[in-house]
Amino acid sequence: MAAEASDPESGFERKLRTAGFLAGPPLALLVYLLNPGGHPAEARRLLAIVTLTIVWWMTEALPLPATALVSSALAIAFGVAPIRQVLAPYADPVIYLFLGSFLLGEAFRKHGLDVRVARALLSLKLFARSPQGLLAGFGVTSATISSALSNTATAALLTPVAVGALDARGGKGTGPPRRFDSALLLMVAYGASIGGLATIIGTPPNLITAGFIERLGGVRVTFTAWLLFGVPLSITLILVALLVTRLTLVRGLGPLPAGGPATVGDANTRGNGRPGDSGAAWTIAAIVLAFVLWTAPAVTGAPRP
Repeated sequence: MAAEASDPESGFERKLRTAGFLAGPPLALLVYLLNPGGHPAEARRLLAIVTLTIVWWMTEALPLPATALVSSALAIAFGVAPIRQVLAPYADPVIYLFLGSFLLGEAFRKHGLDVRVARALLSLKLFARSPQGLLAGFGVTSATISSALSNTATAALLTPVAVGALDARGGKGTGPPRRFDSALLLMVAYGASIGGLATIIGTPPNLITAGFIERLGGVRVTFTAWLLFGVPLSITLILVALLVTRLTLVRGLGPLPAGGPATVGDANTRGNGRPGDSGAAWTIAAIVLAFVLWTAPAVTGAPRP
């Protein structure tokens, strides 16, 4: 019954894709002949290609990425713009930096390295002696992880850790005041946002900004140049966030109730972060190699491509 009910919808979708595929070229030709707006030759051809692209996108006549590539090929074939100009966005160094950072970040997460980094930082005694120390521990941990992973993924990782740490230390009804709970969760959010500023791959807006600076100002922002700017800025902002949080939410609190160091629970472990995991080892090697290659030109004075 379920299969029969889904057949009409599948048939409709197939007919819609076929109709869109067949109707796209005639509609594009019609727009070209009518030339609404009286555009010059290149813009007239581009308007026709855009019409075809929209029709195919709306009907999903072809996969969306394939339609985009076909549109680029048509723009080249019909002389809308030179091939280098049309394909420049695909070959922009920022695009490859996007791709590389996303791949490294996903490998970092998949093999449990984010969990291990969180455990290592949060187990330090420096961060377990006082409310301010615990705040600093979560802020620094969040910022450190966020410099390699996305801000959202970092906050999603550490928020349950922070809640678990509060429960383990205080116990229901006997723990720190609720304002400290709020302060700890805020430090996770603050650290995730602040840490994203430390490296050029910390958050996508950094890469977009670097691309605009190079295209509009002719200044190439290297990985090392961003580090020299971003790391001091992130450290300063973390200190400011700690100070403001302490003055507004943690002021006057005594020592925290006794408890073990904050740890990442087993629920957050993906099973691939074991010390002997070859995937984790290769990920670390790839990150180290990428960091060396990103910083080598500035350190050695070698020419950049």
